[in-house]
Amino acid sequence: MNLKIVEGKLELFEIIVSLYYSFYKELREKQGWSIGSIEEYKKEVKRMLEKDKFFVAFVNEFPAGFVRISERDGAYWIEEVFVKPEFRGKGIGRALVEEAERYIRQYDSVAYVMVLPQDLNAIKFWLRMRYNILNTIELAKDLSQEKVPMRTLEVFGFPLLIYKWNKENFGFLEEEFLKLLEKFFERFGREDFLKIVCDALKKALKE
Repeated sequence: MNLKIVEGKLELFEIIVSLYYSFYKELREKQGWSIGSIEEYKKEVKRMLEKDKFFVAFVNEFPAGFVRISERDGAYWIEEVFVKPEFRGKGIGRALVEEAERYIRQYDSVAYVMVLPQDLNAIKFWLRMRYNILNTIELAKDLSQEKVPMRTLEVFGFPLLIYKWNKENFGFLEEEFLKLLEKFFERFGREDFLKIVCDALKKALKE
């Protein structure tokens, strides 16, 4: 496999748009949300090319994936990382992230990423890439009053809701954990949860 990663400049505009649109098409299918026209994404990519940094991966001269880096208030974020399905499992995603890290290292010593909690495969990927410092928890309030299916997660015993996607990659244990969390917080509170978890951890550590 001949892998080449190049800076995504304006002359690669159509290739970047195609990859960027493919990324969001796949994501929206998982979420169960509609995707706009590719023309809308062309406008977005054109705007981002003026301020963000893209790197594009080619395998044997075929476009295989991309990564985008943005800078916000002096912090550098690795935004979308995408590899076409037919090129996955070959280390291309890792190579794109490492290229992004080399770029960021010129300006800062920290690279930031934001991962949707429903995307377990993405979480596992970033953990393998040794991203493990959590600085903030992003909270949002849906003001539409539209009823949508939700799942319950917890952080320090606080029950937090996330959207339920149409296509989720949770395994059996993750699925069971989420269902039990929802039932638990319907009947009990945060202190009950923390006490049960602490008691279970103490018991496990003694064994």
